[in-house]
Amino acid sequence: MEALVSGVLKSSESGCLVVSLEAEDAPDVVPVWPKGTKITNDSVTLPDGVVLKLGENVSLGGGFTTKGEYLSQAKKKCQSESVYLVCEKQSQ
Repeated sequence: MEALVSGVLKSSESGCLVVSLEAEDAPDVVPVWPKGTKITNDSVTLPDGVVLKLGENVSLGGGFTTKGEYLSQAKKKCQSESVYLVCEKQSQ
């Protein structure tokens, strides 16, 4: 499941936090944050202390998933079928 996703962390039109990939035709990626993640209006702080700012380029370790419960929520709430499980520990 390990992979790296890179793009701009932003709030989508539907109000979801997403990673917008560089390719124009690529769908926004909906991250599933690990337990203990703190989200504010302008940043995401992961359990290991890594702080991600909205509007900045981010690279996240983890992996894409096709698990039904994640996909159905992402499609319903965020209009995306691209879901990425973020690893609990990220290197800085």
